[in-house]
Amino acid sequence: GRVVVGMVDPDPRVSGEGIRYLREHGVGVEAGLMEPEVRSLNRVYIHHKKTGRSFLHLKMASTLDGRSAAPDGTSRWITGEESRKRVHRMRKDSHAVLIGAGTALADNPSLTVRHVECQDDMQPARIVVTDVPLPGDLALFRGPGRTIVACDETVEAPDCAEVWSGVGSLAELLDRTATEGLGRVLCEGGKSLAACLIRQGLVDRLSIFTAPMLLGERGMPLIGELGVESMDGALGITDVSVEQTGTDTLTEGTIVYRTD
Repeated sequence: GRVVVGMVDPDPRVSGEGIRYLREHGVGVEAGLMEPEVRSLNRVYIHHKKTGRSFLHLKMASTLDGRSAAPDGTSRWITGEESRKRVHRMRKDSHAVLIGAGTALADNPSLTVRHVECQDDMQPARIVVTDVPLPGDLALFRGPGRTIVACDETVEAPDCAEVWSGVGSLAELLDRTATEGLGRVLCEGGKSLAACLIRQGLVDRLSIFTAPMLLGERGMPLIGELGVESMDGALGITDVSVEQTGTDTLTEGTIVYRTD
């Protein structure tokens, strides 16, 4: 006799129709209960209906002074064990993990879910954006699940990989991932890919792990050029949460993009 609805479906094909039908047939419907919490739970779906793109979650790790790697390029391990386990849970909650060619060649990550239970058929797809050929012995080509090479023009890749050619921009890539059913994409790329995604307004959630160590000015910066010239141009973060993950600090939030 009574139905409680957290939020109205944003899909224009069906929005409000179920509620209308129930009311017309004598069922009492209350809509909007705990709507902010419900919208947060459904944010990937809402984002897709609004933009047509996948939801992009950018994860990064740095020292207290904002460095992502030592001067020699090494970055393992900036964060501690608890933070690394948290990242693997993030991977498990994602449909795909995204990196650039620089990270693939420098760090040779496997990008699979480990440290937490995950069946092989539930592993997220691994996506690498590149404009250069990738050697077949990279770890990302050996794990279970899909490996996708996204490029503007076709590049050489092992037979086990899917090559998505004609991907001319990161926005087009997120359109393609949405079409493929990969609704939530976790980016674990380096400073250049992160900066590109942020400059183009494509980051929908930001997570930064900060470790209690210092590398100094010769260390590699966490994020590349954003075009910010003054504090007036700085990008703010909203919906901020801060928690301890072992000895590290995890800060999460949503980037506030300028509209002018």
